[in-house]
Amino acid sequence: QEKYQIRNWIEILDSSHDSLISIHPDESIFEAAESLVAYHIHRVPIIDKENNNSTLHVLSHHRILAFLMSNVHDPKREKLLQKSVYELGIGTYNNVVTVLKDTPLIVALNLLA
Repeated sequence: QEKYQIRNWIEILDSSHDSLISIHPDESIFEAAESLVAYHIHRVPIIDKENNNSTLHVLSHHRILAFLMSNVHDPKREKLLQKSVYELGIGTYNNVVTVLKDTPLIVALNLLA
């Protein structure tokens, strides 16, 4: 059971990130989205390092999309939103693996691994 402790698991992770991934409140929405994509993360904290490392918010893909949908009023947006995700090149369409609801867990885990 020793090998399944968090302290041992952390050592296995990629050590290329020496510190917490975060963004500063003055960074743009684009820079925030870029961080989410570049680091393959779902949420990024907004930390004010000049003000006692205060965490102001945790930003997610969903919050960025919700903001853009309700605040960006642009005719080009309407045209963009009418396109399919396939036309925009969003998503995976090749080599997609699925399992059925009665697939044994070990089979699904092997596929994920």
